[in-house]
Amino acid sequence: MKQPVCVLGAGRMGSSVATTLLNNAYDTWIWNRTAAKCNPLIAMGAKSGARRSLAQNGAHADFASLAPLFRREGVASEVMGKANA
Repeated sequence: MKQPVCVLGAGRMGSSVATTLLNNAYDTWIWNRTAAKCNPLIAMGAKSGARRSLAQNGAHADFASLAPLFRREGVASEVMGKANA
């Protein structure tokens, strides 16, 4: 059985992560400062906590902001499949 996961943020990256998790049958929780941004993901089956802490408590793992990782040279292009060979 796959563990529930919480994605904090429903922007471009968070929505992509949540969509991938949902498409792979993970029990996915979503939270965003602007709750309306969660609606498309909720329509796909994600659960939403009214508060961040509720969403996190419903899950066993968190996907929070990965921005510091993507600031490292080459990481973003590698993830996007655009690295120079």
